Amino acid sequence: MKIVLLGVGAVVAAASSSDPELTRKEFAQLVGEWKVIRLEREGRVLGKNEYSLEVMVFRAEDLNKRLRIDPTKSPKWIDEISPQPQQLGPDVPGLYKIEGDRLYYITTFAFKHGDPVRPTDFTTQPGDHRTLVVLERVKK
Repeated sequence: MKIVLLGVGAVVAAASSSDPELTRKEFAQLVGEWKVIRLEREGRVLGKNEYSLEVMVFRAEDLNKRLRIDPTKSPKWIDEISPQPQQLGPDVPGLYKIEGDRLYYITTFAFKHGDPVRPTDFTTQPGDHRTLVVLERVKK
């Protein structure tokens, strides 16, 4: 099982939102374990045997500069901050939305074709370099 840990504690300080209280409340909704229930890339839903990501964990503790969000944007923005932009490439812009116990998270990976461009919606099409992950909150 592949688990991705995403630090959210430090992101509050790094968030681009002009409303720190709103950002803190938004992170409170993200904190926890989320199970991947669907992964779609460039217009194609991938079968479970085509990817290893099973769980994403958002933690309240400080992992320092892993994510940046702006919940004042519509749709809401989320960026994966590159720890080494020169070697690993630029930050990865994305969007997210929470609907009940579901989290929709879409990013654009286009490093071979220049800097990635933030998606404008939660769809993927052939050749758009987008990946949509649909997650469900793990209840304990």
